[in-house]
Amino acid sequence: MRTNWQVCSLVVQAKSQNIAAIGTQLNTLPGCEVALSDG
Repeated sequence: MRTNWQVCSLVVQAKSQNIAAIGTQLNTLPGCEVALSDG
């Protein structure tokens, strides 16, 4: 069985008070996962 992997990185710079909301919105996108956040 073959598996196709597609990896894409996105770096977002935001004010600290907006980081959680941005992560929440990104996680609503199909196939999108916020794997790491330092906010």
